[in-house]
Amino acid sequence: MGLCIKGKKSKKEYYYSYSGLHQIRWLALLSLGMSASINNNETYNVCYGYFDNLLTDPLSAIQERQSFSFYLQESGYYFPNLMFHSDCEGRYTKVGKVFSNGNLTTGNSIELLKELKFIKRRYINKTKLEELSKNDLRHHAFEIFNSFYELVKDEVQNGYGILTFI
Repeated sequence: MGLCIKGKKSKKEYYYSYSGLHQIRWLALLSLGMSASINNNETYNVCYGYFDNLLTDPLSAIQERQSFSFYLQESGYYFPNLMFHSDCEGRYTKVGKVFSNGNLTTGNSIELLKELKFIKRRYINKTKLEELSKNDLRHHAFEIFNSFYELVKDEVQNGYGILTFI
C-alpha cells in the first residue's frame, strides 16, 4: 500500500509512499535547527527514530526526546499543512484549511507551498549539495522533497491548486 499525491492539472505526481512524507517532515525539523543526529533511524521516520537510543543510553535518549519534542512542537507553528496531515487520502485546495475536518485530511495548497519554500530556503539551499550527496539517506530525502515541492509548486502556480492524496 502506498501513497500517491496528484495535482488536478499538473502532470507531475508524488509516489514515494508514506515514509517519503516522514522524510520531508524530517527535513522540516532540520530546517528549524534540529540536529540530524537526534533522529538517526535509517528511515528518518520523525515519529519513531529517537526511541532507538532508549535501550542503549537512557540519559542521551531523554535529552534527545526533549529536543525532538521542542522541534516537533515548533514545527506545528511553521508547517501546519505539512505536519498536521494524516498521511491518508485527503485534499488540499487554494482556500482549504488545516483541521477543517476531524480526520486531518484537508489543507491549503498555497500555504503548503510557502512551508516547502521555507524548508528549501532554510535547510536545503544552505546545506551544500555535496554534503547531501555524501549521505545516501539524506540525499534520498532531498530527492523526495524535490519531487513533492515541484508537484505542489506546479499545481499552485499553473493549475487549480488542488492536490489529492490517494
